[in-house]
Amino acid sequence: MRTAGVRRLATEVLASLPEPHGVDVIDDLFHGIEQRTDWRKRYNILCDELGKTVTNNWLGFWTASLEERCGVEQVSATKSSLIATYSRLSEKVNAPRKKVKEADALERMAAYFQENKAQLPPAIRKHRETIVELLMGGVPVEEAFATVVAHGA
Repeated sequence: MRTAGVRRLATEVLASLPEPHGVDVIDDLFHGIEQRTDWRKRYNILCDELGKTVTNNWLGFWTASLEERCGVEQVSATKSSLIATYSRLSEKVNAPRKKVKEADALERMAAYFQENKAQLPPAIRKHRETIVELLMGGVPVEEAFATVVAHGA
């Protein structure tokens, strides 16, 4: 999965941040990356592999996804110099998404792909693992594909 390293970095940094995470958790996450040499090195490698824009977009996406929140407004970063702006996230969602088993996720992904392959970019095939992971996390199939397309498929 192209973004597996981004997800791992987001997961580690989030785990290090004081709880509860506020609406500005994305700015906090990038600030955390700046503060630790090992995280900054991994971030730089990801930027070299994926590009800075893709890396930053996916870090924001994985942060929102792991926190089970959505962006409510775009604001200027105040803590981090790695980003100019970020999405301030909603408060915690009351009803967590229903998790899906891998076999069901694979089935949903395949069915959606077959029905919509004419409209999907060819590069979507490279993001199979990301789509399956999103589906297993409870993201609806249309949203999973749209997310991957919006983030560079």
